[in-house]
Amino acid sequence: MKFVTFPLLYLLLIPTVMPSTLAAYSVVGEKEQGTLEPLLTTPLRTNELILGKAAAVMAPTLVLSYVLYGLFLLAVQLFAHPALASAVFHDGPVLLALFLFAPLVAGWAIVVGLAVSVRANEVRVANSWGARELSHYCRGPPHGGGRDHADLRSRVGVRGGILVIDVRALRIVSRMFDRERLVTGTKATRARARRVSP
Repeated sequence: MKFVTFPLLYLLLIPTVMPSTLAAYSVVGEKEQGTLEPLLTTPLRTNELILGKAAAVMAPTLVLSYVLYGLFLLAVQLFAHPALASAVFHDGPVLLALFLFAPLVAGWAIVVGLAVSVRANEVRVANSWGARELSHYCRGPPHGGGRDHADLRSRVGVRGGILVIDVRALRIVSRMFDRERLVTGTKATRARARRVSP
Protein backbone atom coordinates (compact mmCIF):
# COMPACT_ATOMS: atom_id res chain seq x y z
CA MET A 1 0.00 0.00 0.00
CA LYS A 2 2.91 2.35 -0.50
CA PHE A 3 0.94 4.16 -3.23
CA VAL A 4 -1.35 5.37 -0.42
CA THR A 5 1.29 6.69 2.00
CA PHE A 6 3.76 7.99 -0.58
CA PRO A 7 1.58 11.03 -1.55
CA LEU A 8 1.60 12.06 2.13
CA LEU A 9 5.13 13.31 1.56
CA TYR A 10 3.70 15.95 -0.80
CA LEU A 11 2.32 17.64 2.32
CA LEU A 12 5.92 18.68 3.01
CA LEU A 13 5.52 21.23 0.22
CA ILE A 14 3.44 23.35 2.63
CA PRO A 15 6.33 24.09 5.05
CA THR A 16 8.63 24.52 2.06
CA VAL A 17 6.82 27.02 -0.16
CA MET A 18 5.06 29.22 2.41
CA PRO A 19 8.05 30.24 4.56
CA SER A 20 10.30 30.93 1.57
CA THR A 21 7.85 33.56 0.32
CA LEU A 22 7.42 35.18 3.74
CA ALA A 23 11.15 35.15 4.51
CA ALA A 24 12.05 36.59 1.10
CA TYR A 25 9.79 39.54 1.91
CA SER A 26 10.96 40.03 5.50
CA VAL A 27 13.97 42.33 4.97
CA VAL A 28 13.60 43.80 1.49
CA GLY A 29 9.87 44.34 2.05
CA GLU A 30 10.56 46.43 5.13
CA LYS A 31 13.21 48.32 3.20
CA GLU A 32 10.71 49.19 0.45
CA GLN A 33 8.08 50.27 2.99
CA GLY A 34 10.56 52.44 4.90
CA THR A 35 10.16 50.56 8.19
CA LEU A 36 13.62 48.97 8.17
CA GLU A 37 15.59 52.07 9.19
CA PRO A 38 13.82 52.52 12.56
CA LEU A 39 14.34 48.82 13.24
CA LEU A 40 18.06 49.09 12.49
CA THR A 41 18.45 51.93 15.00
CA THR A 42 17.37 49.68 17.87
CA PRO A 43 20.09 48.12 20.07
CA LEU A 44 19.32 44.64 18.69
CA ARG A 45 22.32 42.67 17.53
CA THR A 46 22.26 41.30 14.00
CA ASN A 47 21.97 37.71 15.23
CA GLU A 48 18.94 38.61 17.33
CA LEU A 49 17.31 40.49 14.47
CA ILE A 50 17.75 37.61 12.01
CA LEU A 51 16.65 35.04 14.59
CA GLY A 52 13.54 37.12 15.37
CA LYS A 53 12.62 37.34 11.71
CA ALA A 54 13.16 33.60 11.27
CA ALA A 55 10.98 32.84 14.31
CA ALA A 56 8.25 35.19 13.04
CA VAL A 57 8.08 33.16 9.84
CA MET A 58 8.53 29.73 11.46
CA ALA A 59 5.65 30.03 13.96
CA PRO A 60 2.75 30.54 11.50
CA THR A 61 4.29 28.08 9.06
CA LEU A 62 4.35 25.25 11.59
CA VAL A 63 0.88 26.08 12.91
CA LEU A 64 -0.59 26.03 9.41
CA SER A 65 1.32 22.89 8.42
CA TYR A 66 0.27 20.89 11.48
CA VAL A 67 -3.35 22.07 11.22
CA LEU A 68 -3.48 20.95 7.58
CA TYR A 69 -1.81 17.63 8.47
CA GLY A 70 -4.41 17.11 11.18
CA LEU A 71 -7.30 18.00 8.87
CA PHE A 72 -5.98 15.61 6.24
CA LEU A 73 -5.67 12.76 8.72
CA LEU A 74 -9.12 13.53 10.11
CA ALA A 75 -10.61 13.44 6.60
CA VAL A 76 -8.88 10.10 5.97
CA GLN A 77 -10.26 8.71 9.22
CA LEU A 78 -13.81 9.90 8.53
CA PHE A 79 -14.25 9.47 4.79
CA ALA A 80 -11.65 7.03 3.41
CA HIS A 81 -12.25 3.34 2.89
CA PRO A 82 -11.22 1.44 6.06
CA ALA A 83 -8.42 -0.37 4.23
CA LEU A 84 -6.95 2.92 3.00
CA ALA A 85 -7.30 4.57 6.41
CA SER A 86 -5.59 1.60 8.01
CA ALA A 87 -2.71 1.82 5.53
CA VAL A 88 -2.21 5.52 6.29
CA PHE A 89 -2.40 5.30 10.08
CA HIS A 90 -0.32 2.15 10.41
CA ASP A 91 2.66 3.52 8.48
CA GLY A 92 4.23 5.23 11.48
CA PRO A 93 7.57 6.21 9.89
CA VAL A 94 5.88 8.24 7.16
CA LEU A 95 3.66 10.08 9.64
CA LEU A 96 6.65 10.67 11.92
CA ALA A 97 8.61 11.99 8.95
CA LEU A 98 5.79 14.45 8.19
CA PHE A 99 5.82 15.89 11.69
CA LEU A 100 9.59 15.89 12.17
CA PHE A 101 10.60 17.11 8.72
CA ALA A 102 8.21 20.07 8.74
CA PRO A 103 10.35 22.34 10.99
CA LEU A 104 13.57 21.17 9.34
CA VAL A 105 12.36 21.82 5.81
CA ALA A 106 10.75 25.10 6.88
CA GLY A 107 14.02 26.16 8.52
CA TRP A 108 15.94 25.62 5.31
CA ALA A 109 13.30 27.51 3.30
CA ILE A 110 13.49 30.40 5.78
CA VAL A 111 17.28 30.54 5.59
CA VAL A 112 17.17 30.63 1.78
CA GLY A 113 14.46 33.31 1.84
CA LEU A 114 16.34 35.46 4.36
CA ALA A 115 19.60 35.18 2.43
CA VAL A 116 17.86 36.34 -0.73
CA SER A 117 15.97 39.09 1.11
CA VAL A 118 19.18 40.47 2.63
CA ARG A 119 20.86 40.75 -0.80
CA ALA A 120 17.94 41.77 -3.04
CA ASN A 121 16.83 45.32 -3.74
CA GLU A 122 13.19 44.61 -4.65
CA VAL A 123 10.51 42.24 -3.36
CA ARG A 124 9.85 40.81 -6.84
CA VAL A 125 13.53 39.99 -7.28
CA ALA A 126 13.69 38.41 -3.82
CA ASN A 127 10.66 36.21 -4.49
CA SER A 128 11.94 35.02 -7.87
CA TRP A 129 15.46 34.33 -6.53
CA GLY A 130 14.04 32.52 -3.52
CA ALA A 131 11.79 30.33 -5.66
CA ARG A 132 14.66 29.49 -8.00
CA GLU A 133 17.08 28.58 -5.20
CA LEU A 134 14.45 26.58 -3.37
CA SER A 135 13.54 24.63 -6.51
CA HIS A 136 17.05 23.13 -6.45
CA TYR A 137 16.31 21.78 -2.98
CA CYS A 138 12.80 20.41 -3.46
CA ARG A 139 12.65 18.63 -6.78
CA GLY A 140 9.88 16.37 -5.56
CA PRO A 141 9.49 13.75 -2.87
CA PRO A 142 12.40 11.44 -2.04
CA HIS A 143 12.97 8.81 -4.71
CA GLY A 144 12.64 5.15 -3.99
CA GLY A 145 10.40 5.90 -1.02
CA GLY A 146 8.59 3.25 0.93
CA ARG A 147 10.68 0.24 -0.07
CA ASP A 148 11.22 -0.73 3.55
CA HIS A 149 11.50 0.83 6.98
CA ALA A 150 15.29 0.62 6.98
CA ASP A 151 15.34 2.78 3.85
CA LEU A 152 13.08 5.32 5.54
CA ARG A 153 15.19 5.31 8.72
CA SER A 154 18.32 6.04 6.72
CA ARG A 155 16.51 8.87 4.97
CA VAL A 156 15.46 10.28 8.36
CA GLY A 157 19.09 10.17 9.48
CA VAL A 158 20.28 11.98 6.37
CA ARG A 159 17.55 14.59 6.58
CA GLY A 160 18.24 15.03 10.29
CA GLY A 161 21.46 16.72 9.21
CA ILE A 162 19.32 19.53 7.83
CA LEU A 163 19.03 20.87 11.38
CA VAL A 164 22.79 21.38 11.61
CA ILE A 165 22.82 22.96 8.15
CA ASP A 166 19.94 25.27 9.10
CA VAL A 167 21.75 26.58 12.17
CA ARG A 168 25.03 27.16 10.33
CA ALA A 169 23.27 28.76 7.37
CA LEU A 170 21.44 31.13 9.72
CA ARG A 171 24.82 32.29 11.04
CA ILE A 172 25.99 32.90 7.48
CA VAL A 173 22.87 34.99 6.80
CA SER A 174 23.65 37.03 9.94
CA ARG A 175 27.10 37.79 8.54
CA MET A 176 25.56 38.79 5.20
CA PHE A 177 23.28 41.30 6.95
CA ASP A 178 25.00 44.65 6.36
CA ARG A 179 23.07 47.44 8.08
CA GLU A 180 24.82 50.25 6.24
CA ARG A 181 24.28 48.70 2.81
CA LEU A 182 20.58 48.20 3.53
CA VAL A 183 20.15 51.85 4.48
CA THR A 184 22.55 53.68 2.14
CA GLY A 185 23.08 51.14 -0.63
CA THR A 186 26.87 50.98 -0.12
CA LYS A 187 28.86 48.36 1.77
CA ALA A 188 30.06 49.28 5.23
CA THR A 189 33.60 48.11 4.49
CA ARG A 190 33.97 50.61 1.64
CA ALA A 191 32.61 53.41 3.80
CA ARG A 192 35.05 52.60 6.59
CA ALA A 193 37.95 52.39 4.11
CA ARG A 194 37.11 55.88 2.81
CA ARG A 195 37.04 57.30 6.34
CA VAL A 196 40.39 55.72 7.27
CA SER A 197 42.23 56.65 4.08
CA PRO A 198 44.21 59.95 4.35
